[in-house]
Amino acid sequence: KKKNEIRIFILGGSTVQGRFLKDKFDPISARIEQKLNDKDKNDNKTFFVINAGAPSFFSVQELSLIQNRIIYALKPDAIIVLNGTNDATSIPSKDFYLSNSHRFQTSFQKNLNNQSKNFFYFIDDFLSRNLSTYFSLKKGVEKILGIYLFDEEIRKYHAKIKNTSLSEKREYRYYYNMRILSKLANENIPIIAYLQPQMLPNNFDNLNDKDKIIYNKYDLSKPNYFKDKQEFYERILNNIKKYNNLNSESFSFYDLSDILSKNSKNEPFYSDRVHYNHNSREIISDRIFNDLQKIFFKN
Repeated sequence: KKKNEIRIFILGGSTVQGRFLKDKFDPISARIEQKLNDKDKNDNKTFFVINAGAPSFFSVQELSLIQNRIIYALKPDAIIVLNGTNDATSIPSKDFYLSNSHRFQTSFQKNLNNQSKNFFYFIDDFLSRNLSTYFSLKKGVEKILGIYLFDEEIRKYHAKIKNTSLSEKREYRYYYNMRILSKLANENIPIIAYLQPQMLPNNFDNLNDKDKIIYNKYDLSKPNYFKDKQEFYERILNNIKKYNNLNSESFSFYDLSDILSKNSKNEPFYSDRVHYNHNSREIISDRIFNDLQKIFFKN
């Protein structure tokens, strides 16, 4: 790392990693980097915003990556976390000690343990996660026969428990991870966390017509998807003081859930039910840039 080099890492799921991009300058990370370097033209500093987003990542995986790798090996000057939607949809495990792991990790661990009894479990799990045609075949069989061929135990558990209980577990898991994240921040490595904006029933009326078509189409096939996500977001927003209590000079938590709701130009903001387009990426990156200015351009 060079003397005048400023490294900022941004983490999150595939919305941070980037989907449906126009070019290499379209991701949120690239937009923030450009804004910071444009602001700093008269200085010798060079800003690098490193995109550490990964598909399906939720708060525990982001926390693990920050704690075990980024802080100790990659010399960050600041860390940004943009999350919420994967935490709202990732199913907590029936067993509490496994609740804070990704379901792929939990399933792989279970099948790895079972391979001593039957090697089929291990091969089946490996093919399901890595071969799309095998995965599609099993999903097709599931629909025809009405049986579970993936993660049977956790999905049956999910079907039985009430949504309120599920949302409560998800919120507790999210807060637990955010609380640890706040403890990792210090004066040399400030961390800013954001509850990311998403399509929700509460902001449906503010969506562009194209976004409403996307919403209705997915809501028809997965009627509980947006409802469950709304319940999670409401729990976070109803307890926002609890999350703001985590704030310090080096850690900040901001709610961005409604940043895409004020659509004065009536533009589409989404490429599908989850991922942003260039319009929303610009709005989000501009907000994050304004917060970073308070850290790097105090004078």
